[in-house]
Amino acid sequence: MSILRRLSQTLGQIRKGYAVDTYQGGFPVVQIVKAPDTASATAVHAAVTLTTAVQDVTTGITHPDIYRAVSVKGSAATVYGSVTILGRDWAGQKQTEVIIASGTGAIEGNKAFKYVDKITLPVRVAPGETISVGSTTKLGLYRPISAAALDLLEVDGVVEAAAAIDTSNGTFTPTTAPNGTRNFRASYLTEIF
Repeated sequence: MSILRRLSQTLGQIRKGYAVDTYQGGFPVVQIVKAPDTASATAVHAAVTLTTAVQDVTTGITHPDIYRAVSVKGSAATVYGSVTILGRDWAGQKQTEVIIASGTGAIEGNKAFKYVDKITLPVRVAPGETISVGSTTKLGLYRPISAAALDLLEVDGVVEAAAAIDTSNGTFTPTTAPNGTRNFRASYLTEIF
């Protein structure tokens, strides 16, 4: 008998209707993300002027509004270098991500952050360059997703056709972008109860 079935039986004895195993072998999770802000290139930190030395920025940081991935954006085509984000996930566990700033495009990170504690910026290539840190449309899942697709994603009660899933980093990018009023309801399976 599997450990999942035994756990379900134990929970079922405590209260009727408690069950943890599913036909697919994972635990069902429903996560609601209420009204995340529109993605912004400066949501976490406004543009900082790069210097001839590596800079550690610990002040002026605004934590992401929800558990989501961050981005870095340069001010000139010459901007290039590693930006290290030191922060914490939704449970307060420390994590680090290195995002390579390149030119003026917003470069998205892969990991979701609830808190950003320190930003390490590279040296400048040319005088006057800046880098800002922002938020993305990539939202974090609280539990590791066990498949490459959400079982169901609803945006304001309407089923969304698809979302890009990153199982390695536990994030999803809905087709309908957050705008500060939309609510997201993600249903998925996880291997962790």
